[in-house]
Amino acid sequence: MLLITGTQRSGTSLIATALAKSGHRMEFGAPWDQVGGFENELICGFYQKYLGDPTFPWENYSWPDVEPGQFAALGCKVAKFSFLLMNPAFVTIWHKFRPLLVTGSRRSPDTFLVMNRDKQHLVASKQRNWGQFQHDSFLLQQSADELRINMQTSVGLLLHFGYNFQVLHFPQCTSDLAKINDALGLLDSSIQIDPKVWEEVFDPTKIHFI
Repeated sequence: MLLITGTQRSGTSLIATALAKSGHRMEFGAPWDQVGGFENELICGFYQKYLGDPTFPWENYSWPDVEPGQFAALGCKVAKFSFLLMNPAFVTIWHKFRPLLVTGSRRSPDTFLVMNRDKQHLVASKQRNWGQFQHDSFLLQQSADELRINMQTSVGLLLHFGYNFQVLHFPQCTSDLAKINDALGLLDSSIQIDPKVWEEVFDPTKIHFI
C-alpha cells in the first residue's frame, strides 16, 4: 500500500486529488470539506479506537469501529492518512500492526509519500482555517517547533524500521510534476499522475496553498 502522509496542510489532499482523478482509487475515503479530504476512514477509525481518543483526528465525525486485525489486513493500493508523522507514537503503532513481514507469509511492505511543509507556514495555514481545525484532536494541536521535532523523529522511525519512503517539499514540488511522478515511481512504478489531470487540479489560489 502506498500511503500519502506527512502532516496536515502539506499538500496531501492535492496529491490525493490528482491520483484519484488519474484513476488510482482512494478507497475508504472520508468526504471532502473545505480544507481537504480522502482521509482513509478505516485507518482513522483504527487510530481513534487504539488511542482511546474519540476526537481523533477530529470530532463530530462517525468513523468505523476498526479492530487491529482489520487494520493489519488493510490492502488498499493507495490511501491517505495525513497525520502519521505528527507524532512518533503513530509510526510505532503503524509498525506494530503493519510490519514489513506478516506472520506466516511475506507481503510487499507499505511505502510512504511524505509531504513536508515549512512548519511555520503549516501552523499559519491552520490558523487561517481555524473554523475547521479547531475541532482537531489535542494530539494534532501543535506548535511549529513541536511539529518540526515530531516529524523529524517520525521520519527517523520510518528509516529505522526499514520502510521505503520519498519526501516531497510543498509547495516547491508543485512546480515540477516530473519530480512528483519520479518520487511516486520509486515507491510504486504503477502509480503516476496524469499531466492533463495535474493541469486541471493544480491551482495555487485554492485552499491547498492558503
